[in-house]
Amino acid sequence: MSEPIFWTLEATIEDGKRQELEQLLAGAVEETQANESTALVYEFFVGEDGKRFFALERYADSAAAMAHLGAIAPKLGPLFGCFDGPPTMNIYGTASDELRAATTDLQPTFFGSIGGFRR
Repeated sequence: MSEPIFWTLEATIEDGKRQELEQLLAGAVEETQANESTALVYEFFVGEDGKRFFALERYADSAAAMAHLGAIAPKLGPLFGCFDGPPTMNIYGTASDELRAATTDLQPTFFGSIGGFRR
């Protein structure tokens, strides 16, 4: 049985890059919503200081997460260029070996489930 994959991404927005980041995200949201029915949550937040960025994403399973990474890959360079340093990534759920390999450069921390429920 496949299980959902969640991930979070946190970063600091580089000075003067917020507008560019918002434009890149708007395009990514439009494309993801139109083309990836297995992308279940795709939301972005900015802290009250206007500098801290937070992404919350949920996919139906590792295969769906991989499909998203394949679609978004060309945009990651410009997106990450809006950050002051590398982002911090956490991945939740049972990630496939393929997903683990695909995210190696981001050095994510992986979390396996030990309980709870979903509605």
